[in-house]
Amino acid sequence: MEWARKNAISVATHGCPHHVDELVALSLLKNAVLGDIQVTFLDRTEIDARADQFDVLVDIGGQYDPDRGRFDHHQGGPGVEGRSSAGLVFDALYRTDRRYEYLKPIIDYVDAVDCGTVANDVGGETGSAFGRRRTMLSVSALLKAVGGFRHDPGRSRRCLELIECLVRSWLEQAEGYIRAEAVVAAAQRVGRGVLLDSEAAYGPGLLEFLQKETDIAFVGFPDRPGRFVVVAIRDAGGDNRVAFGSMLGGATFVHPKGFMAVFPNRIVAQRTLSEL
Repeated sequence: MEWARKNAISVATHGCPHHVDELVALSLLKNAVLGDIQVTFLDRTEIDARADQFDVLVDIGGQYDPDRGRFDHHQGGPGVEGRSSAGLVFDALYRTDRRYEYLKPIIDYVDAVDCGTVANDVGGETGSAFGRRRTMLSVSALLKAVGGFRHDPGRSRRCLELIECLVRSWLEQAEGYIRAEAVVAAAQRVGRGVLLDSEAAYGPGLLEFLQKETDIAFVGFPDRPGRFVVVAIRDAGGDNRVAFGSMLGGATFVHPKGFMAVFPNRIVAQRTLSEL
């Protein structure tokens, strides 16, 4: 793709009102190419007249041709059905990215919402307190509130800034999962869990990976000399996959709610946990 190798890349999409997909597509684009991305938000009345001026078109232009930098899905056709502009950019630029498999479910969901194959993220009865909370938590509703419905490039840029933060968090989370995958692969398997060599590898990213990507029930690590901590991993419903009982043999402390046990060393922990 010649356009992706340019030092400065001109990109255009439509202005307000914004959907999630074109802003996610722009954010993915900015994170995938080295060139300086210069985004123009076009009034919908000027798209046809100005489209050919840009290296890349996102969600406008009626064409899907990655080699020419054309990422529209409204026209349908091969490789487009069921995809949004976000999915088209994602497939073109992230197919060989090591984060691809972790990001794909998120982008697939953006596609599905934009194409109307799943309900959007508003939900609830809008007249109820619950409905109001859900509406205010909706990304789509947030973009309408920030961007409005009239063409305003300044508001469009604020909308893009919001989604850029969101996409960066997805990319960072995927990086964390990749690191966690390597940590788990190197860890010692004991019974239904894993034991780590140091506390450095333990953290929120690892816990989330273990909960969402594995059936591992607990993770243990030394947090200081003479103390080996073991933490239960929660399942999708929020319950511990294993509950440490108060009479757990070898433990010097067990949390009353059973989600954590403390042992004097790794050997005692390994001997006790191998039987769970």
